[in-house]
Amino acid sequence: MKSKRQNKIWYFLLLIFTITVIASCGSGGGGGDGGGGGASPAPSGATLTSIAVTPANPSIAIAATQQFTATGTYSDASTANITASVTWTSGTTSVATVNASGLATGVAAGVSTITATSGAIFGSTTLTVTASGNWASVSAGYYHTVAIKTDGTLWAWGDNFYGELGDGTLVNKNTPTQIGVDTNWASVSAGYWHTVARKTNGTLWAWGGNGNGQLGDGTVVDKNIPTQIGSSTTWASVSAGYWHTVARKTDGTLWAWGFNSYGQLGDGTWVDKSTPTQEWGLLTTWASVSAGGVHTVAREADGTLWAWGYNFYGQLGDGTLVNKNIPTQIGVLTTWVSVSAGAYHTVARKTDGTLWAWGYNAYGELGDGTLVDKNIPTNIP
Repeated sequence: MKSKRQNKIWYFLLLIFTITVIASCGSGGGGGDGGGGGASPAPSGATLTSIAVTPANPSIAIAATQQFTATGTYSDASTANITASVTWTSGTTSVATVNASGLATGVAAGVSTITATSGAIFGSTTLTVTASGNWASVSAGYYHTVAIKTDGTLWAWGDNFYGELGDGTLVNKNTPTQIGVDTNWASVSAGYWHTVARKTNGTLWAWGGNGNGQLGDGTVVDKNIPTQIGSSTTWASVSAGYWHTVARKTDGTLWAWGFNSYGQLGDGTWVDKSTPTQEWGLLTTWASVSAGGVHTVAREADGTLWAWGYNFYGQLGDGTLVNKNIPTQIGVLTTWVSVSAGAYHTVARKTDGTLWAWGYNAYGELGDGTLVDKNIPTNIP
């Protein structure tokens, strides 16, 4: 009997031990580092206080897409990507739609508010949708580009060291960035480190590098937002050179400002100007003007062609290599219809449809089959 009782006790103790071990293993299997079930984006014990939606205020074309990201900030100052856990909505679905993962699609031209919501907390940004093929004009500077859309808005991208993009920063941009919110831009011209533009109301604006007064605002201080040049409302056209600017008024007068060491302002001096200065002859018959690197060419209403400024390579086309600080006629012809100045060369077209060029030609930019500079108009066959 004693032997059987002892056996029962041992069996009982063994059963308790086995149950204890099993229980211990069971509780350990669900513990560990807690990573088996997937971590929640919300920090433990913290509550969501705000949501930021990025990128801020982007622009896309119709049918293009834009991925938005929602970043939550919590009561303990921590942040987390909560893009997949918020509810996404578009304020104007006729302009843009957005799916559950924050991917928006442009539907029609306009602006819609894209919102990310979690409970009572939400964050939003605007999405601008533009029509495809809506660029009206464009101008290339040395390292930056500016363009106007058909809706009259102004956009820029590229180098922005001197503020030449006009977006209020000095940060380079590799996609078109809108300059302000105005919708009345009529024309724009990009220079070396500065930009000039005209509005439909006839006012003139400039921004960027201003070391030589090329912005025309009476200072030599760089500007990174459009700055009005005087108060005139009669500007008809404008052209930006390397470090000088030339513009024509509706009365046919011609004005220039900025760098003038080579006489490119045409005012009879070699002195820089920081405000618009009328050309030496005070003529009222100018039809068009183009600013080159450091020279200027212009056409009168009678079809004659004139040039002034730097002439080391013969880019003035007057048969010499001498710089000029007043308008100097190129030949005697009255059949010129258009002209454009490059860095160190010039090209022009006649009424008969022929094309002519002169100036620097080391890279064949004159198109005459040679690499020889020319100081008189040379036909491009």
